Amino acid sequence: QNCTLYGARCSAPNCTNKCYGIGANTQIPSCTEECSCTGAGCNMPSCTKNCKSYTSGTDMSSCTEDCHCTGGNCDMSSCTDNCSCTGGNCDMSSCTDNCGSIIDDSWKYFGDYSGGSCSDHKGYTSCTSNCALSGYMCKAPNCASYCTSSGYQSPLPACTKNCQTTGYESKMPLCTKNCLTTGYKSPLPACTENCECTGFGCNMPLCTKNCLTT
Repeated sequence: QNCTLYGARCSAPNCTNKCYGIGANTQIPSCTEECSCTGAGCNMPSCTKNCKSYTSGTDMSSCTEDCHCTGGNCDMSSCTDNCSCTGGNCDMSSCTDNCGSIIDDSWKYFGDYSGGSCSDHKGYTSCTSNCALSGYMCKAPNCASYCTSSGYQSPLPACTKNCQTTGYESKMPLCTKNCLTTGYKSPLPACTENCECTGFGCNMPLCTKNCLTT
């Protein structure tokens, strides 16, 4: 335990706790808790919680809790709680609670949609609460509470409360309270209370109290 590695092709096969690898092709295959890896080709396949990677292509497929990946193309397919990914093409398909996906350089300039996409198959599909997405064409199809989406065409179809979306053509068809949308063509069709809409084409036909449009 408490292993730290520096340099290319570092390997700590027997480390089980508090493992830190810095360098390309770092291998920490038996680490199970508090795994951190920096460098191309990091591998922490047996890490189960408190897993952190700062590069692309990292294998954290066994991580179940507190998984964080920066860089893209990361496999966190077993993560269920406190999963976050920055960079794109990350697999968090099992995340159900406290999921966050941020896609870098997704729409720096209006009209530039060539960046990353946090569509459901590249981010997560099973997240149900505390979902946060930022990027181009963000989708949180199963999120039911505390949903936040920022980007172009940001739908939150299943979110019912505490919904917030920012971007072009924001849609929250099922949100019923504490709804906030900012951007061009922002409809809040089902929201009934605490509705706030800012931007061109705001539409809150069902809002009955605390309605604000700018």
